[in-house]
Amino acid sequence: MKKFLSIAFGLLGLLLVSVTTPSCSMDWEQIVPDDHNPSEKTKEPQTNESPDSNDISKNPGSKKPETVPPGTAVPVPLKNGFEMTFQFENNTKGKYSDDRIYICVIGLNSSNQFCYLNPSGELVRIEANQQSDAWSYKLNKLGAGFQIPKTMASGRLYISMDNPVVMRGVVDAGGRIGVVQPDLNNPSDPNANLIFDWIEFTVQWGGFWGNTTQVDQFCFPITMAMYNDEGYYRTVGITKTRDQIFAAFKKEMPQKFGTLVHEPYRIVAPCKGDFRNGKKYSSYMKSYVDQVWNYYRNHTEVVKHPLGNFKLSAEGDKLVFTCTEGYGTATVGQKYYIQAKPTSDELFEGSGVLATGNLVELALQAQVCAALNRHVAETPSNWAKPETYYKAEPCNMYAKFWHEHSIEGFAYGYCYDDVADQSSLIETHSPRALVIGIGY
Repeated sequence: MKKFLSIAFGLLGLLLVSVTTPSCSMDWEQIVPDDHNPSEKTKEPQTNESPDSNDISKNPGSKKPETVPPGTAVPVPLKNGFEMTFQFENNTKGKYSDDRIYICVIGLNSSNQFCYLNPSGELVRIEANQQSDAWSYKLNKLGAGFQIPKTMASGRLYISMDNPVVMRGVVDAGGRIGVVQPDLNNPSDPNANLIFDWIEFTVQWGGFWGNTTQVDQFCFPITMAMYNDEGYYRTVGITKTRDQIFAAFKKEMPQKFGTLVHEPYRIVAPCKGDFRNGKKYSSYMKSYVDQVWNYYRNHTEVVKHPLGNFKLSAEGDKLVFTCTEGYGTATVGQKYYIQAKPTSDELFEGSGVLATGNLVELALQAQVCAALNRHVAETPSNWAKPETYYKAEPCNMYAKFWHEHSIEGFAYGYCYDDVADQSSLIETHSPRALVIGIGY
């Protein structure tokens, strides 16, 4: 998920980088550690002033009312030398007993090496050809959960039913250890018929950044309740049952998006299904992309961003951001580009022309990618107004659904859903305990 570092840590840096195709979604098989650490995402200062309606640097988006009561869990004891704890609640209502639920936690240690986490908090280096059976624990064997070390970056915590998620350690051409993780585009993947899901997190510099995610798929509902040093902090995720989610998706989605239901296993993201390049609905967004590019060939709009102010227009098939005021990174008079119209994969997965260039271009491409998915690309004044999103097709109806069925309306329906603070990211600089609710 590592696209750009200082621009939006909400992508979390899960920071698992493909050795073939960088992407913020699970579009790869083999992943290896990146050579950088994630950067902290700083929050915008809060004021009582009304933000400029066209200023995405000041308007983080309006949050929905709280829809879950404050958490009442008692954090398990924290041992000396560790940052926080992870613990679990089995909310499957008897459908899966603790001895049928498997937990596997992998990530990078302070030396940027792939490791698995054991319950005592030890990060054990993953070796070449090592199978994930060695990294997986039944829920009934975990007791008080996991102690979490001071540094564990690019983390994924996998939860699966009846069998562990199948992964293995591999060595790339440069001699680095990577991990072969599930590939949802491969029907012969050993996890294709496994019920599994995951959360993402980084623990570093005394802080926690983590989220639930539907960027690639939904398999069963998960909640994350964070407790920091002051007590209960926040909960994100989905509280509805699996059956309720599947039924609602089939009822509410247009026919094209209904094809993303792959029963009895999962609901997949558009480009894990028939919206992928070359497949049946790969041209679904094309008319809107053409409309947006045509608009900017004939109009110029102003975009205000934390990196600077820009005039947005089009030159042929390039979108051009001309900097009129720079705040350090962006240079006045410099032009920053989206080099071509995005394909279906690039638009839905934030890849290719929407993830190419320097830091300024990456930041602006994230904004445009989000605006295209939300069908607000022609109106920068709406880029940070969630109430205007998904009002017309074509748009990312898959992402829209998760916002409508998640706590407070926050969800990761695609990789740049953190634009305008609409993702399920939890960020705290005094983490104490994460309580992970496993639903069904």
